[in-house]
Amino acid sequence: MEVANSSQEDSVPTELMDLPTSLLVDVLSRISDPVHLASILSACRQFKALVATVSWELRLVPGMLEDKELKFSPGAWQRAAVAMIRARMPLTRLLDLTGCSIMDDDVASLLGYLRNLHCLILDSCQKLTSSVIDALAVSVRSGPRALSLQRCFRIGPTAAGNLLAAAAADGSRLRCILLSHLDRLELPRESPLIEEEHIYELPHSFGSLGSALRILALHNCGGLGTFELAAVAATCPLVELMFLGGSVEALGLSREENLSEERVSIATITLVDFARSLKKLQMLELTFFTQPVVHAVREELLNLIQVWNFCEEQSVTAAVWFLRGSSIKSPDLPILSNWEDIREDVALALRAAANCSDIRRRTPLHWTSCQGEAHSVKCLIDIGAAPRGILDSSGATPLFVAAEFGHAPVCKLLLEGGADMFAKNRGGENPIYIASLKGHCDVVEVMLAFCATRGWNWQDVKLYGDGWTPLMAAAVADRQDVGKALLLASGYNFSRSSSSSSSPATKLLDAQNRHGQTAMHIAARRASVWFVTNLLAAGASVEIPDEYGHRALDVAVYYCHHSVVEILRQWEDQHSTSGGGGGGGGGGGGGGSGARRRLGAAKATASKPQTKIWRAKQQHHHQEQEHGRNHV
Repeated sequence: MEVANSSQEDSVPTELMDLPTSLLVDVLSRISDPVHLASILSACRQFKALVATVSWELRLVPGMLEDKELKFSPGAWQRAAVAMIRARMPLTRLLDLTGCSIMDDDVASLLGYLRNLHCLILDSCQKLTSSVIDALAVSVRSGPRALSLQRCFRIGPTAAGNLLAAAAADGSRLRCILLSHLDRLELPRESPLIEEEHIYELPHSFGSLGSALRILALHNCGGLGTFELAAVAATCPLVELMFLGGSVEALGLSREENLSEERVSIATITLVDFARSLKKLQMLELTFFTQPVVHAVREELLNLIQVWNFCEEQSVTAAVWFLRGSSIKSPDLPILSNWEDIREDVALALRAAANCSDIRRRTPLHWTSCQGEAHSVKCLIDIGAAPRGILDSSGATPLFVAAEFGHAPVCKLLLEGGADMFAKNRGGENPIYIASLKGHCDVVEVMLAFCATRGWNWQDVKLYGDGWTPLMAAAVADRQDVGKALLLASGYNFSRSSSSSSSPATKLLDAQNRHGQTAMHIAARRASVWFVTNLLAAGASVEIPDEYGHRALDVAVYYCHHSVVEILRQWEDQHSTSGGGGGGGGGGGGGGSGARRRLGAAKATASKPQTKIWRAKQQHHHQEQEHGRNHV
């Protein structure tokens, strides 16, 4: 009895509140979402009492509460979350507010209360203006050590210049500043410029040698020319990692095909002089700079400074190894002092570089996905490239580009990295549609397998622009292997000679685009005997009219596709004499005489000479169809 009691006592679970305080603090510190954290704190008093003692790393996700019924706007709850962080979490060390609708005064108040803040990320906060720079400049001695303001389009050139000047002051804590998309950069100067050929030099009194700034990114800055680079070098002389990806416009490198040798030479001299004027520079990032310029700069700086281009496999591989730690000694890697202290700042800067873009808004992930470089894609994702939500000028994601060019291994990596398989480009096309249209069966199979694993309903017509499903895309281009993969994934069994109208594939088979067409209409127009035969066997209806009231048989007759006409008429003959409409008929059990009457009327309609109005409508419709399918 005593043994039983003893075992029963041993089996009693430990209460959460019986755990040591240090362990509870560790549990709390692993929560990064302020919304989830607020829910936990409201349910547990002890956690609420410990909240002010935790060193938090928080990331506020803008879309967290979008699907819930709120009494205030999304921007209001985001600002409320920021107010909660300011008031109750004074030891917060990392705060990521990417994409949040916060205001300048929200940031100013955070800087006044969060004295332990090491990293502040304000990327894509579109309501921030140049006024926020004033608050950040004032707090350089007590504020964050790393600051990211990428894609904040309302920040002016003067404000950005003032921030760099403040970071260069003695006693500044700012070690890492990441800026992007500045029209130009206006740094304060104390004396006139000295012009010497094409290179401009500034006096050493321009900046302070006491600057702590070690990492600087100026991505996609349109006005970053010769003078601006010289001013940056004079203001921030101790920078060790310099990122300039996409900042090609002011150097005249926007159009590679129009480059003259003189332009390449001037750009090379400017970049080499800039790099040499930064006495501690270890790495210069030149993603999307033209290859002749990158090659020439590398030749000039050989064995002195690493030059990286994140569209190249060698550079992204080196970046991954560099991020793993400075214990790796290699001539291809920069060597930084106090590595452990600066590791987070380096990771933040590499992530920014992996997401910079060219003049067509293509990121390195777009570029490597187009080339099918699976290793480069994996490395870019490892250093923070975003597979989701990044669009080029045509609205295409990296996954769309990889699917269009048939790179199945790349598509798998992107899907595993969080890419959206149903994100549409400006033409309303998504990745699985374009892969079906192009006939990349291996890509389609990868996506179908991913849908099966995640439980995604890829057959929903609403996912596709104008209702054009992947099966229609396969039919319009007569991609038989893709059609087979799609039918198998939708539930059709090719080992059976026929299928009933209750087949799992029926929803896909009878889906209609905005013209009222089904895959059967398209296959009949394309005279694809394979598609017509297998669609009938799978249970597709032949009775569905398009927007002009015409069935697949009418379309086949109009285009004089005799083989398709014969197949469809034989199918109707078989099912009209079998007693009423089973599979492929869309009718169910209505009796043989009614089916025969409908069949006779259909044949009479199909055999009649078509009127000029009908032919004009059909011609207009098919011209529009051809225009929309121009990828074939």
